[in-house]
Amino acid sequence: MREIASEQRQILSGLFANFKPFPVLAEMVLEGPPGKAFADDSDPPRCAVAVTGHYTAFAGDASAPGAAELVRSISHLEWGALIGNAGWMELGRQILGSARTDKRHAFSAANLNRDHLRA
Repeated sequence: MREIASEQRQILSGLFANFKPFPVLAEMVLEGPPGKAFADDSDPPRCAVAVTGHYTAFAGDASAPGAAELVRSISHLEWGALIGNAGWMELGRQILGSARTDKRHAFSAANLNRDHLRA
């Protein structure tokens, strides 16, 4: 596992390209200083994690050799949100033990009634 400096995080953009669970978290960490990013030792990386506060966004191949080490790297957090696809969630449960799944709901401003909001 290696930390990816903020000026080099673009190498992870392909892993997070279709990251749907919480895209703003991944985008924020990949674009600059807030948070940290780590990747497996593959070149190019096969899996990565973007971390800010207690939120962690996992992307790439959850079955890659370095994926378990990335999940273990957050085990020190008193609480945390592990965000990723089903493969990452299962790996998180295996390594971290008890875990709870919460459903997120998409939000779109397209259906908002502006007149109602102004009132």
